[in-house]
This record gives sequence, structure tokens and C-alpha cells, in this order.
Amino acid sequence: MKHIKRSLRVLGGLAVVVGVSSVLGSNYVRSEALNGFGSAATGGLGGEVVQVRSTKALKYELCRSYSFGRCNDSSPREIQVAGTIDFTGTEGQGEGQGCQYGRACSAPYKSESLLLIDGNDAHCDGKEKTLVGFDRAGKHPLEIGSNKTVIGVGPSATIKGKGLRLNGVSNVVIRNLTISDINQGMIFAGDAIAIARADLVWIDHNRFHNIGRQMIAGGLGPTTYDFLERLRWQRYLFLLL
Repeated sequence: MKHIKRSLRVLGGLAVVVGVSSVLGSNYVRSEALNGFGSAATGGLGGEVVQVRSTKALKYELCRSYSFGRCNDSSPREIQVAGTIDFTGTEGQGEGQGCQYGRACSAPYKSESLLLIDGNDAHCDGKEKTLVGFDRAGKHPLEIGSNKTVIGVGPSATIKGKGLRLNGVSNVVIRNLTISDINQGMIFAGDAIAIARADLVWIDHNRFHNIGRQMIAGGLGPTTYDFLERLRWQRYLFLLL
């Protein structure tokens, strides 16, 4: 566990170079130039600027229209998040088949629960299966459309209880946010940011707190021209040293 902690601290230092940091911004919307692998991203530049303070407003502004269950809103827009927008409990509690998965880190850290994805999921094989309770909001991330900037206003800007998903979209910037409290201690019950088949993504100066398992989840289809490839390379290089 000591080795893992040290790895994360060093990686955090490296990550500043590529635009990922656990440091929150100052009391204004950050506007410095992008740099690194995703530097060509413009997000919502030139589009409408809206400030949101409620769950309903945030969900609507991130994606105003859908087609076949996917966000097709590509209008440039900058969505400024002010204060804490809390989705916890807004969709009720759920239960599903799962198991006590064990500890990701040694004692005194708590063990994790795992919520099976479907009937073919073998992650609980060899373990006693049980019903696992979870907050439904965390399982249903907020969809973001193409050509969007999602940015926190000041150091307290927080999306709580629900993460963000970029699915088949392009040109997205996410900055200066805290994303927190998504089914803490539970695997497969929600991520902070999930990216699939996306292009041109910049994620910068964000903080992740009490997330079930994944802060940023990729690997669900090719993702190009974002910071993730360089982040993976740096992590791999560090672990070799």
C-alpha cells in the first residue's frame, strides 16, 4: 500500500504537465491556454455561456438533445458550475446481485463491494453472492455533447453523486471541478469521468473525492487526441523505474 500511495503522489506531480491535477483553481474561472496532448481542444469556445446551480439545469445544459439514446447536441457551449450540485439520492436507492470483493489496499482500509454488470459477469465467481445496495444516481452519469466546456467557478465548484460520460463525442474540455461521492467503496457503480469513442478531450485541474473505484475510466472503444494516452505512458514509465 505504501508503494501505491507513493506512485499516486509522483504521478500527480507528472500529471500537471499533461493537464491533470488534484489542485483546485482560484476564485475565478480558469482561462489560461491549454497545453500538451489535448491542446487543440476548444470546447465551447465562441458559444453560449451559461451558469448552472441545480441538477436540472446542469443535466440540460450538458446535453440538450438525444438521438437513439446518445447525446447529439454539438452546439458550442460553456457550462459554468457554481457551488455544489448534489445528485445524491435524487434517483432513489437500488439493489443488485454482487459480492464483497475484498480489499484493494491492506488493512485498515475497508473492503470493497462489487455490483455485477449483468448475468454473465464472472467477477464474483468463487465468492459468496449477495444483494448490494447502491445510489442509483451514481450509476447513471451525465452525458456531455460535443463542443462543450464544463468549468467550475471558484474552488468550491462540485458535482456530487454523479459522474460525467463522453460517449462518441468530440472537442470537450473539463476544468476546475470537484467530482465526489459516487457510491464510495463500490466497484461498477459509477465513475467520475467515463470516456468511450471520444476525440479531442482536455481534462485539467480537477479533484476526485470518494469515488467508487475509477476516477477516469477509458478503454471502452478508441479515444484519440486526449490526455489519457500520455498519462498512461507516464504511469507505465514510472512503474518501470
